[in-house]
Amino acid sequence: GNERLRAGDVDGALEEYSKAIELDASNHIYYSNRSAANLKLECYAAALADANRCIELAPRWAKGYLRAAAAYTGMGNAEQAAAARQKAQDLGGVPASAAPAGGAAARQPAAAASTSSAPPP
Repeated sequence: GNERLRAGDVDGALEEYSKAIELDASNHIYYSNRSAANLKLECYAAALADANRCIELAPRWAKGYLRAAAAYTGMGNAEQAAAARQKAQDLGGVPASAAPAGGAAARQPAAAASTSSAPPP
């Protein structure tokens, strides 16, 4: 599935990840990978379902929360996306400097600048 996804064959990757899940439904990485493929197809509800299953199977694995955050973002739910991103960051999966644009980390520099005692430029 990963090779197909890298090659741009998202439908083929989705099929491979689904087959892997049929063989081992307890592997959280398969759900994470299928979530990523669904995100590329903009199938956000399916991506979120797989991200949530990934989180159920591996609640301390940050990438599941990142997949959920991306799905929530695609669905237009910024509040839940931010919460999922924060959970991933709390687990050590997202350095503040690598948070997606529009996330809480992206807003921090602007907030810090607005509370600075220096005059505006």
